[in-house]
Amino acid sequence: MLLVNCKKDTICNDPTNPSCKNYDACYQKTAADARFYIYENINEIGIEADTVWWGNWINFVAKRDSCTYKWTVKTQGFIYTSTKHDFALNASIQLIPVAKMYTVTLVTTKDQVSCNSVKAKDSVTKQF
Repeated sequence: MLLVNCKKDTICNDPTNPSCKNYDACYQKTAADARFYIYENINEIGIEADTVWWGNWINFVAKRDSCTYKWTVKTQGFIYTSTKHDFALNASIQLIPVAKMYTVTLVTTKDQVSCNSVKAKDSVTKQF
């Protein structure tokens, strides 16, 4: 009697596995995305807005998760910054002097060291 055991090579077809021939370091990586919402809080309810009444709280919220956030709100001679996913300002206290237009910029980054085909940094500026 002769027993033969032939082990078949298993086909590795997993783009997330570095041991596979079809490994792709960029597979399912998402680009940095600095889009954000501006909410005005009226009676404790956040309403998406591009015009804000002086005296109300304003929330800035990133639409997507990122590794880092850098918010910059520029008013006439004043600059406010934050490094969180979202932050709030009180228009009656922090946005003095009252201006016709304010500029807010969000810069986000993602860790894409090994992935050149996916954008690792993004920036969006809005006025309100």
